[in-house]
Amino acid sequence: MSEEYVTLPAEQPAQGGTPSADESAAIMTDKIRKMERFSYFRFGDGYLECVGGKMGQTCDHEVYTGALATNLQEAWLSINRQPEDLFLGDWMSASFDSQSEKNRYADQWEALKRTASPARWLHFEALLFMRESAELAKFYEAVRADKRRKLFMGPIGNRPAAAWLGAEFLNVPMVNLHDHIFQIAHLLANELSYDVLLFGAGMAGNIAVAIAREKHPQRTYINLGSALDPLFRGRSRQQQLSRDRAWQLVGGRWR
Repeated sequence: MSEEYVTLPAEQPAQGGTPSADESAAIMTDKIRKMERFSYFRFGDGYLECVGGKMGQTCDHEVYTGALATNLQEAWLSINRQPEDLFLGDWMSASFDSQSEKNRYADQWEALKRTASPARWLHFEALLFMRESAELAKFYEAVRADKRRKLFMGPIGNRPAAAWLGAEFLNVPMVNLHDHIFQIAHLLANELSYDVLLFGAGMAGNIAVAIAREKHPQRTYINLGSALDPLFRGRSRQQQLSRDRAWQLVGGRWR
C-alpha cells in the first residue's frame, strides 16, 4: 500500500454499540490472516420491503415477489440457526441521505435484529470503498494474500475483481437472480470447491449462500455487495470513491 496517496478523515462511530467501519474491517482482516472461518451477511431495506409485502424492486432489478420474500426469510433463519462465527451488517450504521430516510424502516429493522441469535453486529459499510481508510486497504490486502481456495460469485462485470483477489469466478445473472437461485445454490453446496466465498450477487444471493453455509459451515462467506465497483466498474453509488482514489488507496495497482 502506498501511504502517500491516503488521507484519513476522522471516522464517525456507528450508533448503538456497533463497531465503526474501520473497526469492523479490522475484525474481519484478523480472521482472514489467521485463516479462521467466519460469515458476514448483510440484509437491508430491500429485505424489509420485500418481506413486508411492498411492491417494487431492488437497484439490481430484482422484483419483489412472495417467493423471494419467503426464501429471504428462510435464509435469515438458516444463518441464525448457525450463529458460530456469524457477523451481520447493521443496516442502521449505513449512510443515509436524510434523517427521514433513516427512520423509514427503523422499527422494522429493530424488530428483525431481535430475531438474530446471537450474532455479532458489524458496520454495514465496513468493506465498501466509501471512505479512505488504511484498515479498508488492509482487508483487501489480506484477502489477496490468503492462499486458501477462493471463489467470487457475482455478475460478469466482477470477473476482473475476482482475478485481482486471486479467486475463481462464478458468473450469476444481474437481473432476476432469484429465478436461478436454487441452481446456483446447488453449485455452491455440491459441485464447486472453495474455502472462502466472496459474493456480490444482489439481495437474492444471500439465499444461495445460506443454503451452502448450512451444508458447509466450516467455510468462510463474505458479502462484498457492490464494494469493488469503484475499482472495476465505476461508481454505482454516489458516496463511493472515484476510481482513481480507490486504486490509490490499495496501492495504485491497476491495469
